[in-house]
Formats: sequence, structure tokens, C-alpha cells
Amino acid sequence: MCTAPIPNVSEAADRAADATFGPPQFALGQIVATKAFASFLNRHGINAMNYLRMHERGQWGDVPPEDARANDRAVQFGERIISSFSIEGATVWIITEADRSSSALTFPAEY
Repeated sequence: MCTAPIPNVSEAADRAADATFGPPQFALGQIVATKAFASFLNRHGINAMNYLRMHERGQWGDVPPEDARANDRAVQFGERIISSFSIEGATVWIITEADRSSSALTFPAEY
């Protein structure tokens, strides 16, 4: 998987996410995206940080209940976490590695 770094944004937006979803539950590590995903974000003018903030605060998006429970356990026991969101009609995944060294934004077909 070829990736590109995603820059972080303002502390004010982080505080707003804290007020809406609560504090982060785990570290994202280095944030990267596949080239296709980065192109998709640019083409649609999408701020990926909004989805990353939900992900790190336990808002798993469009995952089935059993996957949401698995993510909740993964936060507690240090396992891989996968969120799924529908953005502009496309399914996208955010995957945070078990060691919390990185989080990747990708399309399921690229994984």
C-alpha cells in the first residue's frame, strides 16, 4: 500500500470534537492515506481529520454491532481498530495498528 502523510489541523477543532464525542480513546500514531484516497479527498474537498477525530473517540461509523464491540475490546487490549465511513458514496476505512504507531485511510479494495 503506497501512502502519503495527512497533516494535523487546529486545536480548536480538537476541542470541538472533545465536546461532541468525548476525549480521544487511543493514539492515532502517524496518519497516512493511500494515494487514491488522498486524491479522493482532494477531489471532493474533504477534511479527513473530521473522520479521524470520530475514529479516535470511538465513533466507528458504519460497522456492524459485532465489529463495534470488537473495536471497543481492541481499544482496551491494544489490538487493531477498523472504522468504516460512507463518504461521497464511497466506503472508506480508517485502520489504526495494534501498536498505535500509525493510522491509515484507505478504500477496502486497497487493503
